[in-house]
Amino acid sequence: MESAIAAAATAHPGVVGEAVGRQHRPGRVAAEAGQPAAAQGGAGARVAPLQAALLDDPVAFLSAEHARQTVLLGHLERVACAPLGRAARGLAAMLLGWLTAELPIHIEDEERSLYPRLAAHDASGVLPTLQARHREDRNAVGAVLAGLRCVAAGEEPDGDFTAAALAFVSGHRRHLALEEEAVTPLAHRVLAPEALSALADEMARRRS
Repeated sequence: MESAIAAAATAHPGVVGEAVGRQHRPGRVAAEAGQPAAAQGGAGARVAPLQAALLDDPVAFLSAEHARQTVLLGHLERVACAPLGRAARGLAAMLLGWLTAELPIHIEDEERSLYPRLAAHDASGVLPTLQARHREDRNAVGAVLAGLRCVAAGEEPDGDFTAAALAFVSGHRRHLALEEEAVTPLAHRVLAPEALSALADEMARRRS
């Protein structure tokens, strides 16, 4: 379950920067790879994006993003438990960027590009479950964002922030585990090279 997601950070070179020398397809946007980093006091905290070269294997790219999201969820848990902690402001600013800019693109990749190509092969009916969980995340994230904005400004968040953030962390971890258990293996089995190429191109356009 969660171990399968964490293993993607080792299994997929885009997470650790081993894809630096690979050829990029035309139009692919370069992205810096790296490991989680936080400057002293949390200022400039960041979890570096994936190498765009990994988009040559779009299913691996999505799986590696799941591994990266697992790291980010750990940071959100940390901020939820200590919103006035030493590193909280920088982490909160980083998490706001993830939740408002990066995660919506990832969800669009799945709902508009990946899931439709898998729907005819979804014998277990997992895709509607995952789409419902995406809707739940969108409904739940408002309180998390409000609290993170307070933390990023050096202010104490409302009392419901910790519970809302921890609930989001728990739910999204289960979501990622289900995707890695059911969707990633299915995509590897059924997507033909032409479908993978089209999927990669659509994902690249969202990042251009």
